[in-house]
Amino acid sequence: MDGSWWVGVLPAGVENVQTVAAGEETSRGAAIDAAVDALVVVALDRGRQEYRLTVADTQMIIFPGLTIHGRIDVEALQDTRYQLERCSSPNTPAASFNSHDLRSAGAGGADAGHPGPGP
Repeated sequence: MDGSWWVGVLPAGVENVQTVAAGEETSRGAAIDAAVDALVVVALDRGRQEYRLTVADTQMIIFPGLTIHGRIDVEALQDTRYQLERCSSPNTPAASFNSHDLRSAGAGGADAGHPGPGP
């Protein structure tokens, strides 16, 4: 089914990814929405950790960025929705990005004027 999703976290000092949320939706779009919403909630609760997200056959590794105020950059995490929609073909290989990559690519948001990490 195209609507399956899963979110996991790899806490510091732990070898295995822990499942924190999962589900089945009626469509890929609904699965993307549910997975990203769960990712945001979990990241706000657990902070900067390594997160894994899967929607259908598309897998991502996510390292949340921080705002200039030192908080989890929720807008950048929500931009994960756009990344998943771009990877709409089945069997897409795993993607990895730091949420600040979206900022430097011009995705907008509270810290859009920040150039992000240097080369």
